Amino acid sequence: MTNTRRTTFWRLCLGFGLISAAFVLWFGVAMPPGGCGGDLGKRTALAAFQQARTATDMFLIFGTQGTACHHEMADAMIRLNLVDLAGFIWAYTAFILLFLAALADRAPRLVSLGVMASLLAAAFDALETWTQIRIARDLTQFDAALPSLAAGYVGKFSLIAVASVAALLALDRWWQRRIKVGATVIVLAALAQFLTADGSRFDPGAAISVMWTAMLIIAALNALRRPVPLSPAV
Repeated sequence: MTNTRRTTFWRLCLGFGLISAAFVLWFGVAMPPGGCGGDLGKRTALAAFQQARTATDMFLIFGTQGTACHHEMADAMIRLNLVDLAGFIWAYTAFILLFLAALADRAPRLVSLGVMASLLAAAFDALETWTQIRIARDLTQFDAALPSLAAGYVGKFSLIAVASVAALLALDRWWQRRIKVGATVIVLAALAQFLTADGSRFDPGAAISVMWTAMLIIAALNALRRPVPLSPAV
């Protein structure tokens, strides 16, 4: 791969990373401040919705049907998930894939693993997101939709972690190695807790954010470097 092409991948990766960050900031602003039926603790309403597994969990989020808070929460969840489905999933998937593309010739096996994991993660995320839209439109569908919601949630975060760890492990410079070791340890520890703990007590999103922040910094540092032209053939 030429240096110019690699730099192009890094710049595109940085662009999609910043777009993904903008979506995250918008979600934070557009997110309802709490639940309609009770205290959600430190979780956002969207995180609580993703982790909902019982009728009690759903009541804490949406409250009593027919109330103003219920309708506002349902509308907000439909809006947030439509934006997620139409924009955020595509943006962060492109961010990961372009990061991997910039390293394709350096660690092809890890890159292949990361590509497969990121595409599957997007599919699981789409499943989870569409399921949340269905439930928010009609809460009576919750019991029937629960398997899809749970599968999408676990599959999404597990595969995003695999894809992002593969991307970081493909790095080869000394300063990148230090970043990837730290971020990988944090995320693997978080993933282990996520897969063994009660989902209502742990949100893996924060751990994924740590890894994506490391990836965004690396993409920015590489994108801002001027490509070194290849020496002309003699």
